[in-house]
Amino acid sequence: MTPAALIATWLTDRDGLARFANDAPAVTDDQPRTEYATWVRPGEFSRTFAHLRRFRSDPRLKDPGQAFNAALATEREQLDTFYSAGISTYTGDRAQYARDITRLMQAAQNNPYYGWFVPK
Repeated sequence: MTPAALIATWLTDRDGLARFANDAPAVTDDQPRTEYATWVRPGEFSRTFAHLRRFRSDPRLKDPGQAFNAALATEREQLDTFYSAGISTYTGDRAQYARDITRLMQAAQNNPYYGWFVPK
């Protein structure tokens, strides 16, 4: 994994997460809300992830340079395409999944992680 690929996974800072969580009650041992409920309900992953992405921000990097910024943009676009393909899987949209995964595999041919999701 390259530094740009790692930084591409950044979604938001502490303030963005606080706005995302809003007034949600704390997760505790006796109230394990995130362990079971939202991630297993049909459609919940897509809804939750779309909501979280609205809080996307750029990480604060000190003098990354044009080459790094270009690599970061490429990695972020590929990751967004991967997320779109995953959401298409959850929603049962096979045509959109096929478009996304084809585009992703053309763009990220040497990425073994993405290749793991596509049969040879």
